[in-house]
Formats: sequence, C-alpha cells, structure tokens
Amino acid sequence: EGSYETDNHCNLSIPKGFEDGIRTIFNKLGEQPKKANQEPGDLILELRINEHSVFTRKGNDLVYKLNITLTESILGKDISIPYFDDTIKINISQFGVINPNKQYIIKNRGLPIQNTEKKGNLFLEFTIIYPKLEKDEIKELTTILNKAFKYS
Repeated sequence: EGSYETDNHCNLSIPKGFEDGIRTIFNKLGEQPKKANQEPGDLILELRINEHSVFTRKGNDLVYKLNITLTESILGKDISIPYFDDTIKINISQFGVINPNKQYIIKNRGLPIQNTEKKGNLFLEFTIIYPKLEKDEIKELTTILNKAFKYS
C-alpha cells in the first residue's frame, strides 16, 4: 500500500446576492479511491451566510430596526444607516408620523438580485420609546399638544 499526493485547484465564483445554502459540486475531487476499480468522490461545498449585526435578510430585502423617542416619531430625526461601503442618510419625517406597527420602505437599497442589475428593498422598523410621565406632566403635555395640533 502506498500513498500519493496531487494538488488540484478549483475556482469558485460566488455571485452577488446568492441564497443561503447554495451548493457547488466539484466532480471527482472528493475522497480518492482506495482501490483501482473505484471512482473518486465529489467535493461538495455548501455556502452558509452568517447573520449580520445590523440587518436581517428576507430574500433580497433587508430589514433595519431602530429605536426612536416619541418626540422623534412625531417631529422626525436625521438617521444614518450603514449600507455596505456607503451610508444612507434620511430624515424620518419624510414618512410622516411614525407608526411602530408598520414597515417603511426605501426602494432598491436591499441586496443585489442574483444575475441581474436590480436590488431588493430596505425596510425600516421602528420601536418607539415612550416617556414615563407624572400626572401633572401628562396634563401639561395634553394642553401643549392640543394647542399645537389645534384640537381646542
């Protein structure tokens, strides 16, 4: 029984926007035969995508979650979203008053769609941090808001 060693090189081109779990098979580059009448096995590579620290992936769309205050949900806020080698800068007032149960869309700022020049969308989800108010603060705030929004 002898052993032998041969270096084989293969190239794998990973496309933009590929799905998790994509498999590539390199025929006959796996387990090598132990006997002359056996065929070599295949080398199977399965690509797994790690979770991102900022975005959640939904197909080619991305979801970005952020916390804002009640005041910011009404009056707006400048936000910066890291986006690959770029930064998306917007003021959330463009969406009107923010509803925490709604997703807001920024078109064509998701992931590349494989084999096209198109991209998915970026969805923003907001969690609103509500202030803890005392009774007298609630009364004062109600008066201010009623005047500001012309309720009375």
